[in-house]
Amino acid sequence: MVIDTKKASLILLATIFLLAIALRSYQLDRILGGHDENAMLLYVGYAPLKAIVTNYWDVNNHIFHTILVRLMGTWFGEENSIAIRLPTLLFGLASLWMVYRVALDLFNSNLIAQMALLIAAINPTHIHYSQTARGYSLVIFFSTVMILLSLKVLRSETSKTRGIVITLCGFLSVYTVPTNLYFLFGLAT
Repeated sequence: MVIDTKKASLILLATIFLLAIALRSYQLDRILGGHDENAMLLYVGYAPLKAIVTNYWDVNNHIFHTILVRLMGTWFGEENSIAIRLPTLLFGLASLWMVYRVALDLFNSNLIAQMALLIAAINPTHIHYSQTARGYSLVIFFSTVMILLSLKVLRSETSKTRGIVITLCGFLSVYTVPTNLYFLFGLAT
């Protein structure tokens, strides 16, 4: 029996992503306000958009994420826990794809990239950040995008588009969690 390795690899990737979706969707509809979510929702989550984008008086305001939460609350209702958590879920899932891509780029091994994806997919901290209305999954996504594109730039695969995307991800990362500026300094050195 001949096994098509490309097809088997795609099936494995799809299976890992389905597992990741299942793990992150479990109790996504729980009552809003657990852990750090509570402070964000109470202090800034339902504030006027102008107050969200112009004030960083509280570390619970992950500004770009809070803008997304405010928009989701406006569109789908402030008590819709799935809608409020949807941005973190989507960015968490997208960051898994980026982890896979970074590992594939670094090691040029599909097996290692799949192992990295599986480890990230079942990681309890990543699952938590992907289903809690906080900005951490956004930061993970933006950081992995910047790492992948920086690796390509270091290999002389430069392009104007890559520079723009790195800059945009860097801005949104810092606009989400300002202390991510330290990550940008580290990436630049």
